[in-house]
Amino acid sequence: MVLLQNLGATLVLVLITIRIGSVITQATYSYHFCLGSSNDTANTNYKTNLNTLLDSLSSKAAVYSFSNGTFNGIFSLYLCRGDVTGELCQNCVQNASQDVQNRCPSNKTAIIWYDECMVIFNNSNFFGLERTYPRAFLWNNNTSPNDTDVVFAFMYTLVSKAPLTDMMFGVDASGVGGSQPRYGLAQCRRDISSGACSDCLGQLMSNFEQYCQGRRGWRILAPSCYLRYEEYLFFAQQLVPPSSVSNAPPPPPSNGE
Repeated sequence: MVLLQNLGATLVLVLITIRIGSVITQATYSYHFCLGSSNDTANTNYKTNLNTLLDSLSSKAAVYSFSNGTFNGIFSLYLCRGDVTGELCQNCVQNASQDVQNRCPSNKTAIIWYDECMVIFNNSNFFGLERTYPRAFLWNNNTSPNDTDVVFAFMYTLVSKAPLTDMMFGVDASGVGGSQPRYGLAQCRRDISSGACSDCLGQLMSNFEQYCQGRRGWRILAPSCYLRYEEYLFFAQQLVPPSSVSNAPPPPPSNGE
């Protein structure tokens, strides 16, 4: 795995090995970033308000695969993968919401990705804004160098179609039953426009040659969109019908900041 974070003019790269995964029924952690300046830390009121907001959003996840909300100056959203059930979506959002607070206990901004969902919170309004940093690159170590052009074309076709769907989500498969099956997924947050989704996915594909070329499985994760390619089935073959987008109502008022 390579992590790429935009820190002004500085790029931070970290190399980590991951194992090959499989289709699962439990929410599975992928990666996270704790963000914000070190002198802008969360106090007790902020933590209480954040927990209230995340609990409110989590309660929506069994019905809505995407929702955002704000409370006392905190902005947060979740996005579940377009093929997961409402039960798994809620399980993922609940786990991710608790996990990101444990991993980033003093941060006012953070993002966490699970295989099945992502959760973001921020002390400034980021709704509707395309964000492609920080990025996380994950891959397995098995290589297939002769298939680079085929994989790029396969994923590029998927990237060109996903922004045009209602959920800005797409999956595809080729070569199933043959010697070289391929499975791909592309998804964007639904608070950004179709054009921003297309741009976001295009920016991630521009990293393909540098970080993912020749890899038999990889993921590129960004705050507004993400891509995944594998040679095993990792998404549901029967896709979940599109759910409505929920703008979560604010939690009950409190006297916190």
